[in-house]
Amino acid sequence: MGNAYPGNWWIVLVAMAMSAGCRLPGLEGAGSGRVAASRQLWQQGVAAMDQGQWAQAEQLLGQAVRTHPANADARQAYAEALWNGGHREEAIGQLQAAARLEPRSAAVRVRLAEMHLALGRVDRAMASAQEALDVDPRFAAAWAVRSRIHRAAGRTEQALADLHRAVHYAPADRQLHWELAELYRQHDQPQRALIVLENLADSYAPGDEPQAVLMALGVVQLELGRPDDAAESLAAALGRGPPSPELLYYLAQAQWQAGKGTQALASAQESLRLDPNYLPSQQFLDRMRLAQQPVGSLQR
Repeated sequence: MGNAYPGNWWIVLVAMAMSAGCRLPGLEGAGSGRVAASRQLWQQGVAAMDQGQWAQAEQLLGQAVRTHPANADARQAYAEALWNGGHREEAIGQLQAAARLEPRSAAVRVRLAEMHLALGRVDRAMASAQEALDVDPRFAAAWAVRSRIHRAAGRTEQALADLHRAVHYAPADRQLHWELAELYRQHDQPQRALIVLENLADSYAPGDEPQAVLMALGVVQLELGRPDDAAESLAAALGRGPPSPELLYYLAQAQWQAGKGTQALASAQESLRLDPNYLPSQQFLDRMRLAQQPVGSLQR
């Protein structure tokens, strides 16, 4: 299972800055022209990011930072634009500068942890995550990123413990429940994964469940020996988005185990129609055909 809820941290950081009234040092008081100009450039850069105009955003936000280097919000947004453009080290440098300007911002340190983790720097990521928790021990995102760091290092028990803390502080965050289900599966606890996924699916209005959630639910039900339920969940997943070879492969397995051989054959064939080289469906189709041959024909 992949990540069903990809994060857009620049949106989170910008929203926090907006709600705080854009805390630019020096703005209160003597009406600095540089401060006002930097804020205007920052707002224009954010608008460009919203429209997917990343090159323009990078230019505007870089100018905002040069105009007023103490604009922490501009540095955070500039870091995201640089990161999107592949300038990873420069992005981290801008975010580190923003962290120095915002010593009480846990969110900036969480984003730093995510950037370090994306580059495989587990120790630096952990240090940034711990700094975020030192700032705000109840910040769910900090516990969540620390869980991801433990998971990347193969420390599943610690990852589970931290993720439970994250869910405790943000029980309505669906992304956290999704990650918890993945961790339970990784830790060979499919029954717990099933409970989490069922609750996650129930948190949506009927018909609005994401395809990834329904697919994960069906796969876990299949692992637990519930092929009828799995076939129902996986068939519902087909109605939530475009079909994939993997989804159809699992649906074929569920249908086969539920005694629906004709439907299983059709699903496996459709999987291979989408991708003729999808090996799991090729192997499954061979096993199906072999199982359907009369016993006598195998002895000739």
